[in-house]
Amino acid sequence: MVVEREESVHDEDLVRWFSTFAEGRTLSASSLRSALEAAGLLLTWQCVNLLIKMMDGRGDGWITEEEFCTLYRFIESVRKSFVQVDSRGEKKLQIHDVALALNQYSQILASEALSMLFRVFDRTCKGYLILPEYIELAVFVTCARHLYDSCTRENKECIKIDQNALIQFAVKLR
Repeated sequence: MVVEREESVHDEDLVRWFSTFAEGRTLSASSLRSALEAAGLLLTWQCVNLLIKMMDGRGDGWITEEEFCTLYRFIESVRKSFVQVDSRGEKKLQIHDVALALNQYSQILASEALSMLFRVFDRTCKGYLILPEYIELAVFVTCARHLYDSCTRENKECIKIDQNALIQFAVKLR
């Protein structure tokens, strides 16, 4: 789920929103979480920290204005996939719905890897994910994909497994 930089008529709104929560010219993890909560997204600290790692181009643990705009577009694309697959408007996705939503971004997972992921993010074992849980799952899959792509692109010998095995391994580490 790679988010391309798009020019949008809402850039000014994102910049104003960023400025409301920024500490100087950047956002810390707590400021980012507050900004997302203000948008109605109650994400875990673990997810917020993964979002920062995923978007923080400087590697200093802080999110710049541009990174915030990219991060927000990523979350909106994930939210859009959730809404598109939730055609009945139930505001929840079952495991087959999650597979469809991830497939929209070429994140095709083997059923075993998907089942493991689903169990981890369905913390209350209700058989479905609500939007914040799905966002967390999508962030996790995206980070795992970035790691896998980075290692295979650099032709590193460190990974001799496919993406599904990497996700299964990462789930076990959680």
